[in-house]
Amino acid sequence: MIEKFSALYLSTAISACVPHYVPPPTLQASEVEIDTPEMANEWLKNVLTYRSDMILYGKDDFWASCALTYQNGAGDCEDFAICAAVLLQGDIEKGHIVLMYNPLSNKDEENGPRDHAVFAYKSDGRWGVISNQEREFRTPLFASLEYVVQDINNSRKPADRYTQYIVVDYEEADILSYGGNLDSRMKKVAEGYLRP
Repeated sequence: MIEKFSALYLSTAISACVPHYVPPPTLQASEVEIDTPEMANEWLKNVLTYRSDMILYGKDDFWASCALTYQNGAGDCEDFAICAAVLLQGDIEKGHIVLMYNPLSNKDEENGPRDHAVFAYKSDGRWGVISNQEREFRTPLFASLEYVVQDINNSRKPADRYTQYIVVDYEEADILSYGGNLDSRMKKVAEGYLRP
């Protein structure tokens, strides 16, 4: 009994010493302080929660600016991707929002559209991904954007895999603070097929 109590006490004491992630106090401070994909991923995980566009905006699809998502403290997958792009501006070689979907079964009767967006970034000549789903985070180890997107798709259950993707450039859009729906301001730069 004493052994169990000692182990529990030691475990509690050690975990009390481990620093917990404390996000910067404002979005502006976050933009300045965050300079790695790992830091951006931690920020997204600790600052935002997932909420559908229907709940937040009363629409099936609304691409919010990072400021609006931060103000709400919530967003869906493309809102997380947009915030990742904002947080890493200037700290990566290149970034794109990648939309994955199934054109023939794009609707789920209970949950609306069955598409998914991630932020794909290039650093040191390699590609990685930041997503609202923790299991989809990838460090930049992939030779191409296509490889990292296929790896994300392969990590999903077969019934949840996608068949196509669209690569979106956000350079011309005000992804930080635009007040409306950013969807029409994004530019499709490539598309491809995924192995289901």
